[in-house]
Amino acid sequence: MIRAGGMEVALLRRTGQIEEAKTRLRHWRSVDPPSSFLRHEAVLLGAADEGLWTHLAADPERVLELVVDYMALGLWEDAHSLLARRYPSTGRVAEPGTALPQEYPLVAYYRGYCAERAGRSGGEDFAVASRQSTRYVFPNRPESLAVLRRAVQVDPQDATARFLLGSLLLSGGQSDAALGEWETARALDPKLPVLHRNIGFTLLYARGAAADALSVFEEGMAADATNVELYQGADQALSLLGRGPEERIASLRRYPGSPLPSTLVFKLALALAEAGRFAEAESLFPGRFFPREEFGTNVRQVYLEVKLREALALAHEGRRDEAATRAVTFGQPVPGLDFTMDGMKPFVGSPRFQYYSGELQALIGNDAAAREHWRRAAAGRDFRQTAFAHRAARRLGEASEAEWRPRIEAALAEADTYLFRGGHYPAVATSARGMLLRALGRIPEGDLALRQVFVLPDKGMPHHIARLALQEP
Repeated sequence: MIRAGGMEVALLRRTGQIEEAKTRLRHWRSVDPPSSFLRHEAVLLGAADEGLWTHLAADPERVLELVVDYMALGLWEDAHSLLARRYPSTGRVAEPGTALPQEYPLVAYYRGYCAERAGRSGGEDFAVASRQSTRYVFPNRPESLAVLRRAVQVDPQDATARFLLGSLLLSGGQSDAALGEWETARALDPKLPVLHRNIGFTLLYARGAAADALSVFEEGMAADATNVELYQGADQALSLLGRGPEERIASLRRYPGSPLPSTLVFKLALALAEAGRFAEAESLFPGRFFPREEFGTNVRQVYLEVKLREALALAHEGRRDEAATRAVTFGQPVPGLDFTMDGMKPFVGSPRFQYYSGELQALIGNDAAAREHWRRAAAGRDFRQTAFAHRAARRLGEASEAEWRPRIEAALAEADTYLFRGGHYPAVATSARGMLLRALGRIPEGDLALRQVFVLPDKGMPHHIARLALQEP
């Protein structure tokens, strides 16, 4: 009703009923004082409110939120005046990378559209929009469909309009139509920011075309070189295609910036570890800060995995003393690596890490230590770690079918429930699901689930875990 109230005030004002408009405005502002629409109507009725323009300057979408209500009422001049305003660049509090409204292509496209509806030419505004950056622009309103289609009609060679139209179509689930617009934009302007990222992930997720997606991601690395998601996408596509770690390393090494973003450090470190290039992997950690990401991958987990893989490789090579030395240091503080000073215990104590620690001790020849690690692993109850708990029980000779099949089936049901309800780590749950299916003897289903991991966000190292699992007999 607040929105309807704002419209009521606007219509009273535009029909010349100024005093009634002010009366209704006082009423609605008593209900919702912060309303940007009501604040704007107050300005149009003579009030001063410089803070409104700073507020709107912080996010161009706030401007569009007001504009679409004026458009719904057919108040094209009111909408156009908001779109044509030069908003202040000082004093605004905005997310990093957020453009000013006057630098935001959707604002310019709407401005051209409203100019046309008001009886003037919008060509110049459409031309301005076509030259503005598409980075951090996410069309989502139904009104944008008419606006962008009109822009394409005015200039079929407008790559920016086609890119944004494709993004809007994809948000409505129309992946084929989106790809059609994006491919046209790609032919018109192959250096358009974010374009290759969008095409690549849509090919990967909507069509399952990993090879085509990889080609687009690699092309994008030349056009939009510092877009981190291009490298993440290429890593996913290479994993789906079953390519080795050396190809993934070469792809990740193409990133031109320094320092390497943390998400790519984690992927590169694990790829190097998979390739047996442990010194290179370890060299990625010193001398930098790793920011914490909520529900992301923890640097401690990745670092410990590199050290674990190195120790296992040494043990397999028969270098038992060196492997034993590495094993003693698991979870211990490392000078120069501040993140090792705390928070390591949960990762070292996980069933997966304990299972592999047992394998390491068995290779070294320390059977008592191996069995102790496997006992700790077998006691794990988290469904995401049950497959490793089962493996540990098998190594102890204590994995009876009567006890473990119901336990594995219960863990599989937990994984299915987690994925049905939605959680922060779908790839971790899917990886666990694949390994549980394999433990039940349902190998093809398990392998399918493990491959599905590569089209889910790599939070918590699931892509690495799935790759290792798919390599095992």
